[in-house]
Amino acid sequence: MGRSVHNSHGLRSTARDTRTLNKILYISPRLNTYSFNDVESLWEKRIGKTLERTYVSGKQLLKNIQEAAIPLNVIQSISHSVFVKGDHTNFKIEASELYPDVKYTTAE
Repeated sequence: MGRSVHNSHGLRSTARDTRTLNKILYISPRLNTYSFNDVESLWEKRIGKTLERTYVSGKQLLKNIQEAAIPLNVIQSISHSVFVKGDHTNFKIEASELYPDVKYTTAE
């Protein structure tokens, strides 16, 4: 079974930090930001095998969304929003920038 460890000191620090008042704090350290290709390469390295990769363009994904039925089109729409448009990037407050002294473990 996996284990998750939470740093209550960090939570208390964030709660008292006026820079985070009425804002959402994102935890996305730059060293843990990977593309799908990066993640797949890391996985290949760990398992010692090369995986077959299939690439789908943003234009093709939009076409697939229009042709797919629910719930597949919803899943594909979220994928397009996150991975093609980048709607999960450029957040105003990122935890590793506010708290550079916190050490993060990378996926590598």
